[in-house]
Amino acid sequence: CIYANCDSNTHQKGACSQATDFSQWWLTSMDWSEGNAFTHNGIQYFSVRSWLQETVPHNYYGVTTEKVNGQDTRVLLLAEGGHVQVQEVGYPTEQLAKDNVDTKFDNLDYQ
Repeated sequence: CIYANCDSNTHQKGACSQATDFSQWWLTSMDWSEGNAFTHNGIQYFSVRSWLQETVPHNYYGVTTEKVNGQDTRVLLLAEGGHVQVQEVGYPTEQLAKDNVDTKFDNLDYQ
């Protein structure tokens, strides 16, 4: 389970209030998809897009280790755009997400 911070609230599995509902997305976009793995600023990211995403910013997912409350912690990065700017950071527990709602890691580019 991944917990993410959005608008100073904690949401389970990264489901933010402003997020688009993709629950039926796969039904209308089965024609093709493309996945790419790449490294940006030393972090391995993965991107998946469908034919519907020709003109919208790409979404990227990466996992890295950051110091959280003094401990090395694996976090999930949700980024987008041509410059791979982090939108959200997912934490392994809800409490860590709540405790770090305003945390910005120095080695990440944020939007």
